[in-house]
Amino acid sequence: MQVVTLGAIPATFAINLIPTTWSAGTPSQSQIVSAKGVDGHGDLIPAGQTPPVKYVDSSGNPIAITLSDPDTTLHGTCLGTSGPSSCTTGAATSGSFTGPDDPVSFNYDGLAENPVTLTASAPGATSNTASFQPILSAPVFNSSQATPAGVALTSSSEIDLFAPSGIGSTGSESFTELGWTGTPYNHALTFANTGACTSAAGLATAMSQIASISVGANSTTNGTPFTATVAGSPTAGSCPSTISDGLASNTGSATLTVTYTTSSVNTNSKRRR
Repeated sequence: MQVVTLGAIPATFAINLIPTTWSAGTPSQSQIVSAKGVDGHGDLIPAGQTPPVKYVDSSGNPIAITLSDPDTTLHGTCLGTSGPSSCTTGAATSGSFTGPDDPVSFNYDGLAENPVTLTASAPGATSNTASFQPILSAPVFNSSQATPAGVALTSSSEIDLFAPSGIGSTGSESFTELGWTGTPYNHALTFANTGACTSAAGLATAMSQIASISVGANSTTNGTPFTATVAGSPTAGSCPSTISDGLASNTGSATLTVTYTTSSVNTNSKRRR
């Protein structure tokens, strides 16, 4: 008995099984994905046939669907023949499907990142795309790294400055984020002084009137430190700084509040005894 292998001509593709519940910060996540052909009538080319169906062009020549992952970030996403993978090649990856039964492993190593768009393509067919977006976390205040005591609070992410130099003129707070600051990712968080400051008469209206903020080297154990140093001729008041990872897709952030207190009483200012 002669066995005949059936050929199917894909017109476009359906990219299936892209994960939607994977979270940043969890390494070695892996799942088999598929890029199944759809014929000219809009029907999905069937899998699980005996013998297996193979993809062909209009002349009957064998072709392959290529699923491409453009992610080049270390510990992001990558494709392979088996998983899991830590995705450390730093190069775009791809998988090949000669028929609807071929498996390709989609791997994600937990880096917080913007959406990754996968593309399925083959000669003579219309390409199609699918997007993967990990679940992202907001930065978290690490109270154990607040220094010095009495200036950087441990009860909340606040630095209370009260002197033009020496003790009380500088303080540091640290923040962590899953999938960003820890091992193996080791990325620093960023800040933006865009929030509204206390603006009553005689009080600061901009962070630059209170202090300058600098970012220290990220620690995979303790997170990213932010140091506030009192400005020259500081003005009493309170200003917020937004702490984030800088990713467009992550709406989560934390707030670092910096205050400067004088020894006299001012509207809305703090009096230090």
